[in-house]
Amino acid sequence: MTTHAVTRILDRDRTRPPASLQFIPLVAFASALALALAPAAAHAQRPPGEEMARQQLIERAQAAHQSGAHADALGLAQRAAQIRKTPTLLLFIAQEQEELGQYADAYAYAQQCAREAELDPEAKLRDKAIERCRSLASGLKGRISYVVVNAPNPPAGLSIRLSGQQLNQAAIGVPYVITPGKVSVEATAPGRVPYRLEIDVPEAKTVNVTVSLAPEATPTPCPANQRPDGAGRCVNDSCRPGMLPAAEGASCCWPGQAWDEAARNCVGAPRCPEGTEPSGNTCIARRAAASAPPASAAESAPFHERAKLKPQAIAVAAAGVAALATAGIVWLVSNGRFNDLKSACNDLDGCTPAYREDKVNGILRLDKWAAGFAIGGAAAVGAAAVLQWAWPREPEARQARLVIDPMNQALFVRGRF
Repeated sequence: MTTHAVTRILDRDRTRPPASLQFIPLVAFASALALALAPAAAHAQRPPGEEMARQQLIERAQAAHQSGAHADALGLAQRAAQIRKTPTLLLFIAQEQEELGQYADAYAYAQQCAREAELDPEAKLRDKAIERCRSLASGLKGRISYVVVNAPNPPAGLSIRLSGQQLNQAAIGVPYVITPGKVSVEATAPGRVPYRLEIDVPEAKTVNVTVSLAPEATPTPCPANQRPDGAGRCVNDSCRPGMLPAAEGASCCWPGQAWDEAARNCVGAPRCPEGTEPSGNTCIARRAAASAPPASAAESAPFHERAKLKPQAIAVAAAGVAALATAGIVWLVSNGRFNDLKSACNDLDGCTPAYREDKVNGILRLDKWAAGFAIGGAAAVGAAAVLQWAWPREPEARQARLVIDPMNQALFVRGRF
């Protein structure tokens, strides 16, 4: 198998030679080095199809490099490394990353290239491979930078990203290799305000960043009948009857009033709706008219004297109770006759149509009498209650009125009995 390790940077100083002199093809060296460093057991364990696919990817990466398409060459070489890594292939990847300005990644691959070569002491050209990998890593060391992310008292669930890359928890407080330039540091944790910082990291410098996540503010609950609007304000879902929305829905005012932002209140004389009356800066239910003075000594008597049972109410109540009792007796008689009819009609010979019709008509008449007594008895009991508690002794004492309360959405009768 032939592997193409294609490039080697000649000048590692700040001054770079012309593009035509920067890279020297090393096809012969790469081929021999790849054969020397690839263990025979690995070839035996790899399916032939995978090795062929890997070889094709390497050849395409070599062609892309020769045409100057370094991004394509890098992608193809990384795909080949997923099948099998060799020091020369890692060296190729590191050189392409350097061309693309990815110095941190190139430095990591160059170091890995040297380690892979050191792990195979029997490989031919091993010393040459180690030399080239170390030389590339040494040249890149002056072009990389470091970021140290410190997180004193880290909260539970802390997650940190450097320019979109997740930072391992073990790397917190340790210098992290990065490519110089703009670097973003983002940190999140449950119940904490997200942290974000963007910094310019100079070449060959170490920058320290301290991440501190403040606890999230607890939202202030809104009063009753209000809800948060997403902008930290409480707004009314609905205003009380007769009021109108004000302050962009955050409050309500009566007609005729305006919202004063400085005073955080409604100002102006309210125009109160029907059934209410002004009370300062708001509207309240209209008060009932004052009661007239007692027309007689009976009206000024203590409550317990006026609450005594009245003879008229007792008589009417007694009649009602008697009617209800009569209704119960008639119903029991009707129910007994119905049971007799059922028993008689169990024998089909003794239950003629004329007999059954006569019995049924009698039962229906009894039911009608029972219903009449029940209705009359209930009416009499109700009339007794009215006579006792609702009917005044003198006409002048009757005071009752219909009151509408729009604030409480109520309609009720107010009076004195």
